Amino acid sequence: MNEIKEKQLKVLLVDDEAELTELLIYAFRKEPYIILTASSAQEAMAVFYKDPVEILVTDIKMPGMNGLELTEKVLREFPTTKVIVITAHGDIDTAVEAMKLGAVDFLQKPLNHEILRLSMEGAAEQWRLQQELKLSNAALMEKEAERARMEKIIQRSQKMEAIGIMAGGVAHDLNNILSGIISYPELMLLDIPPGNPLRDPLQTIKKAGERAAAVVNDMLTVARGVVAVKKIHNFNVLIKEFLDSPEFNLPVGQKPEVNLEVNLAPDLLNVKCSAVHFRKCLLNLVINALDAVDLNGSVTIVTANRYIDKPLHGYDDVRCGEYVVLSVIDNGAGIIPADLEHIFEPFYTKKMMGRSGTGLGLAVVWNTIQEHNGYIDVASDEKGTRFDLYFPASREDADIEILPVQAAELQGAGQTVLVIDDEQTQREIACSILNRLGYKPTSAASGEQALEYLKDHAVDLILLDMIMSPGINGRETYERIIKIHPGQKAIIATGFSETEEVKKAQAVGAGNFLKKPYTLSQLGQAVLAEFDSQEADRK
Repeated sequence: MNEIKEKQLKVLLVDDEAELTELLIYAFRKEPYIILTASSAQEAMAVFYKDPVEILVTDIKMPGMNGLELTEKVLREFPTTKVIVITAHGDIDTAVEAMKLGAVDFLQKPLNHEILRLSMEGAAEQWRLQQELKLSNAALMEKEAERARMEKIIQRSQKMEAIGIMAGGVAHDLNNILSGIISYPELMLLDIPPGNPLRDPLQTIKKAGERAAAVVNDMLTVARGVVAVKKIHNFNVLIKEFLDSPEFNLPVGQKPEVNLEVNLAPDLLNVKCSAVHFRKCLLNLVINALDAVDLNGSVTIVTANRYIDKPLHGYDDVRCGEYVVLSVIDNGAGIIPADLEHIFEPFYTKKMMGRSGTGLGLAVVWNTIQEHNGYIDVASDEKGTRFDLYFPASREDADIEILPVQAAELQGAGQTVLVIDDEQTQREIACSILNRLGYKPTSAASGEQALEYLKDHAVDLILLDMIMSPGINGRETYERIIKIHPGQKAIIATGFSETEEVKKAQAVGAGNFLKKPYTLSQLGQAVLAEFDSQEADRK
């Protein structure tokens, strides 16, 4: 709204008498407008097509297209323009016609400067009010759309929870029934000698009961609150183990023509999770992807660290924080929108009965994500489908394996480092890593707080977050810092790629940027590289 109030409006004066337009330009030289001129309606339209103006002041009698025709054309093509019509030969009928076309005022020559000034002020106020109303309506519609979207997410979550409770109850009853179907054939087989014709049917019953038990186990996973005890794991390790397992090789072996790609991020952060349920998620997603592609199709498994600075709005809303993301991507025919709304519901399946699938696979994925306080996003069109599973990253024991090997190589010499980040967890992580690497870190929760600290202190290096709220962002913080300490070295930390704000900060002296979430190794190498560049600059 402030931008609308402070905007300097453009006024186009259209009159075939040059002396009059020159007089008006002079009269309005101190007024808060950008004055443009045109000697004909054709020239005026050329101005509009190049850069529309907010206020049009036009004479009526002009060669070619007259002022009323110009007014009609402008308001048809540029309806937000405010038009003031002037004439030396006006009458009531002309004034009425001008107002019917949409003009906001009608003035007669010779023009009184004060009257014209007041008319233009009124036109400007009308334009601003109209723009503010437009923005207010747009904001209201956006809020309504957001409310509807959130209601949809809540309803979907409540629906899934209700179905999960029902599935849990059914699973409990089925387990009691299946106990006899699995156990009694096993006991009977102990007493039936080899070669007896009853052995094969009993084996079949037993195996069928075991398969049914596996389905029930999936139903229990769909029921909230039953995920196994979580431990710290690395997804890359779990995926490599999965790729060597029979449960993976069996479905892949049925489609040898499919191209399988695995892209695992180095330095992947750990996750506190249930390894069993992670494997179930991965297996279900891979099987679905294999079913979706034709011969010579492709399925890709990807892992990545991701730091979310701003909430993401997708199938599921992803809140700010550090995540390890598992993605399974295929280039199949995609999921139609009508099905996309239901794919995580238990027993909702498009697979052929008796061929594969129980309709629980994606329900297991959904519930596992909920139990791990994670998020899921799905993107699908005729070119394929992508599932992104966001698991909260864990720093617990994340660096145990690399510390004995790399600590000596990454050790600092007691240099001071100021960590500037609005997220307390990020400050604690960075300071903890820097402490263990032999630096002396301190932290600030905002750009303003950092500037206050640096008025009385000097530091060897700054680790600077780019997106901070409320208050000034990283780029503006750094620009103010170098006014206090010219040449101050800094590393930029961001959850996004190299944005324009990052480039602007680097243009005035900041160093490389470090993508969140970062590991001990990544932060240690970035800090050493920046100190090495300082040494090179001194030489």
